[in-house]
Amino acid sequence: MVGAGESLESRGSASVVIGAPKANTKQAQVTEGGSVFYCPWSLSQADCHTIDFDTKDEQDKGVLKRLLKDTLSFT
Repeated sequence: MVGAGESLESRGSASVVIGAPKANTKQAQVTEGGSVFYCPWSLSQADCHTIDFDTKDEQDKGVLKRLLKDTLSFT
């Protein structure tokens, strides 16, 4: 189940950010905490990776925006 999707265009290439609200998480004592995936537009699912945030089990509304900015600057 995809919760949300957003296309990003940077440096002439497109990417997609996908929210999966029931995905398993690496958080301790949390099952199906959800994940956000960053996927460059390609034919390979192997190009997608999880954007890790909320690693301290705290809510931070600005963290996703900062992580996306950091992720895009490295691609």
